Amino acid sequence: MATTVKLMSAVLAVGVLAGGAAAPRFTQPVDAPPCTRFVTPGTASAGEWIPVLAYRHRDRRGPLEIRFDGQPVAYRLLRYAAFSTPQTELFLSVHVPSGAPRGLHDLELYEPSPTPGRAPERLAVSAIVLGP
Repeated sequence: MATTVKLMSAVLAVGVLAGGAAAPRFTQPVDAPPCTRFVTPGTASAGEWIPVLAYRHRDRRGPLEIRFDGQPVAYRLLRYAAFSTPQTELFLSVHVPSGAPRGLHDLELYEPSPTPGRAPERLAVSAIVLGP
């Protein structure tokens, strides 16, 4: 058993080093609804940088926009994962405004419109509660 595990680990390592190992390829049915996953923490504090998982359409050009109660906020792209689906998964760090009061707030995800010159398109909304 130990020999099998070592052999499989060695094969994976060689595949990665040689560029032969690849991420699994996923396909999405043609009639599947677009992915609008937007995962945020349920709670946060004002002034905090929070982790967020989001998706964007691969063919859209221009920056994403994250809004806190309708106002744009700063974010950092930490990592992304692109598969063979039309969406790219994004791992972000989003800044909660320092002056935001306690209570329930909305975080909104926007991306550029598919039609140039039109307003950004809201992809998703997530509720977040600010505490002390």
